[in-house]
Amino acid sequence: RFVFLDFATLPHEPNENTTSTELECHGQKWLIQLYPGGYDQAHVEEGERYTSVYVYCGSLGSREVLHTKWVLSVGEPGKGNIVASTKKNSPVKKLKSGKTSGHKRVMRRSAIIDPANKILDDEGSLTIDLDLQIGVAPSYCYPSRS
Repeated sequence: RFVFLDFATLPHEPNENTTSTELECHGQKWLIQLYPGGYDQAHVEEGERYTSVYVYCGSLGSREVLHTKWVLSVGEPGKGNIVASTKKNSPVKKLKSGKTSGHKRVMRRSAIIDPANKILDDEGSLTIDLDLQIGVAPSYCYPSRS
């Protein structure tokens, strides 16, 4: 679980981001890169900015690759809105060292801030839950040619 305090006051121009504190899970260090006003200007529609969210593994070696499946949800714990995930029937997503995985158009920023949607808690903090699965890369054995 990642908490971004006082979401409405976070930098929210396109491409401005805030990084969560690190969380250890599955023997790796994870964090969320949050772009409250969207990853770039292309994610503004009719004056509405979409919040972008990316998952990042900060402990991968330079040649390591993790095979992941994940779901991000926001709002009240256990009753959150699923806002981003790897595709349901897709193969696992390869996460390489120094790379992020996520979505540019998670939810409109105005919808997150709107009290009627009950996404922010009473103090205005945004909670993002990450349900993460790590897979093992397939290994192949070939008979020797003698």
